[in-house]
Formats: sequence, structure tokens, C-alpha cells
Amino acid sequence: MQLLKPTFLWFLLMLLPTFCVSGEQQTWTITSLEWPPYASKNMPNGGDAIAQLRSLLKKNNIKLKVEYHPWLEAQRIARNANYVGYFPAWPSEVNEGFVSSKKIATSELSVVAAYSHQLQSDLDTVFSNSQIITVDNYKYPKSAFELITSYANNVISVESDLALLRRLNEDNSELAIVEPNVIRFLAQRFQLKLPKTITQFSNVPLVLALRNTPDNLSRIDQLNTFLQTSYDEHTHYRRPKKLLLTQVDVPTAQPFTEFMQSIYKDLGIKTVIQTTPTKRGLLLVDAGIVDGDVVRANQNMQNYDNIALIEPSLGTVSLALLCKKNLPCNSNVLSSHGNKIISTQDNRVLLSEFTINAQLIELESIEGSLNMLKKNRADYIIYPATEHMQLQLKKEFNFFKLRDIKVNTILNKIHAPLIPELSKAISEKLNETGPVSSHH
Repeated sequence: MQLLKPTFLWFLLMLLPTFCVSGEQQTWTITSLEWPPYASKNMPNGGDAIAQLRSLLKKNNIKLKVEYHPWLEAQRIARNANYVGYFPAWPSEVNEGFVSSKKIATSELSVVAAYSHQLQSDLDTVFSNSQIITVDNYKYPKSAFELITSYANNVISVESDLALLRRLNEDNSELAIVEPNVIRFLAQRFQLKLPKTITQFSNVPLVLALRNTPDNLSRIDQLNTFLQTSYDEHTHYRRPKKLLLTQVDVPTAQPFTEFMQSIYKDLGIKTVIQTTPTKRGLLLVDAGIVDGDVVRANQNMQNYDNIALIEPSLGTVSLALLCKKNLPCNSNVLSSHGNKIISTQDNRVLLSEFTINAQLIELESIEGSLNMLKKNRADYIIYPATEHMQLQLKKEFNFFKLRDIKVNTILNKIHAPLIPELSKAISEKLNETGPVSSHH
């Protein structure tokens, strides 16, 4: 038998440690917070979300070490080079200097009320007439944050989920934005009344915030590869039997509402319609609190991550300047300093082609602005009108059409699997009836 050359033996010996190291178990250290049932040092599994991450890493020969701290401290400590990152975080809580993993687990987010809260049926009225409790150190997901901002004057912050729950138990007039599984756990543990759910946002991913530094890049790639191969991000969609839809508080919406109700009825889906102010209706759809809105200007949907615009367009609506009978009514009204025009926030996008030096006073209620004009409490308003409304409006006010806008129905993207069927039904119906905007 031929002997191996010494140089070749030396080469094999040099490779041997490499093979051994690659088989050794790694240890990843992360920080977390007390947020049962997702994360807790007092739970045997460390928390359900922690257990999911530990199981995933164990399959890939990685040991997970978890340190529990108050949430802001956990995020600060995780910047240290000894740590991979912090978990579980909503994507909105992935701070500068960190990157988000793919979804590891899922949490819920709901609006709840004190057990004895006397609820009205209209969500906007409920939110407007109640104090809304949030937890101070949480960075809420975008859809919830925008809703909180919309009702900012009613929002109060407390230091923890437990403080929030105790406050709800003491005051029957308040609402709160909560993770319902966390609140349910705390209610049982501390023998407190469980609040009742008013409505629920779209589910929120729980991710690992990983230090975005050169020494951590290999771990980032490793984890996302593990998640890609072991977790199917496609969730089964169940076709709804009922949808909750909003409509803008203006008669213009009515023919579109009737049209979409008939579409959904043909599809075997019941619809419940709630009238809401313009901006807040979109926030409710984006947050997943309601399923969709009957009709919206398609140009105003670009800034909403969770809203799907459904094609084809239902028709066009004229955006008009309405003026008191004794006043001139043309585009100069917009460009003249000193004029005050009642409008809505979203109209700024639709009027971008005009020079606007006038003061646009934003009022959420479109129908409220029309009443102000009728009662001589305003000189000018911007108002959406269908073709059949224009004749009556011209009798009451001076009328100047600013532009035509295409309008579509919208849905929260959680209903994306329904969109092809819905689009087909709309297209077929429009071929029979013509554009909705031409209906009486």
C-alpha cells in the first residue's frame, strides 16, 4: 500500500478542526420582556413565542439563551455585541441599528372596553366619546398608531398591560388597545374582569430584531433561511359570510353602496355598512378593524400599506367648489389669499394641480361642511358630486367643477384571495348597468 505523503497528511490535519467546529452547537443570546403568554421567565417554556424560536433554532443545532428585562432596557442591552437581538417585537419596534427577521410568530391586537361599557353601534362615535388607554413603552404597528393619532386628544398612556387592565376594571367608560392573549393571561392570573372586545385589527407578526452589524450578518442570513424553509407564510383564507364596510358620510356614496351591496349579495356575502368621516374610515380599513370601504378616490390609496384597490373603477365623481350664491366661483377662489375653504385632508392630493393660497380648513365630515354652507357659516366648500347631484347643487349654490376623479371600492389586503372573484363580478355588472356614477 502506498504511504500518504507528509504534506498531504498535514493538509488533512489542518482541515479536521474545521469539520469539528462546523458541527459544534452555537449559542445565541437575546433579550426579551415579560409579556406572557408570549415571553416570560415565569413560564416553563419561557413563553410561547420564545418556545417557537427555541424550537426552530434547536432543529438547526443552535441553543437559545434568553435574558428578560423591562422592554426599553431589553432593547438597549441588545445593542451589545454579545447579543443577537431582542424578541418578540412587532415590526414597528425594530429600532435603528437593527433589522427585522421574517415572521416567527403571530400576535393579535384588539380594541377592548370595560366590561360594563355602554357601547354604541357606530365605531367612530365609540372612539370619539371614550378615553383610549395604551401602554407607554410600546411602538404600535402603523395601522394602530395612525388610529391612535387620529383620536390623540382621547388617548392616555399607562406603564404596563397590567396597569391598563386594572384601570379598565375601575372605569367603565374607557377603551384600550391591547394584545388580547396578554390581557386574558393577566386577567386570569390576577383575578380581574376580562374586558369585552369591540373590534380587532389585522394580526401582527412577531419578529426578532437582529443587530445590523458585520459580526451579526451571518446570523441574520441563517435565521431567515431557517424561517423560509420551515415556515409556510401562506395562510389559509376562509371566504367570509359577512363583511363590515364603511361609507363616507355624504349622499354621493349611496348609489355606490347599493351597487356594492348587490355585488356582494350575488357572491353570497352579507354586508354591514357603517358611515364614517373620510380619514377615519380609511384608518379603520387599513387597521383591519373593518373589512373595506364602499367607494374611495383611487389616488388617495397610495399611503395605506394594507388597503387593496379593487379594479375596475366604479365610475367618476366630480370634485366641485361650492360657493354662496352672492360670491364668484372659479379656480381663483383657491389661489386667492384670505379665502377660507372647508375641505377634507385627502383633497390636498386630488387638488395638487391647482395653486392653493387660500386657507383649507379640514373638516372630517363632508356632509357637515355642506350644512355649514347652507346655514351661511361658510363661504366655500369642496364637495364630491355625482352627475345627478349637480343639478340640485347648482340651484342652491354657485358651482364650479374642479376635476373628475375615478373611484373604486377597497378592501383590507387580508381579503386578497377574494379580489379576483370580486373584480370579475364588478366588471360583469358594470357591463350591464354602465358606470355607477351615472345611476340615479
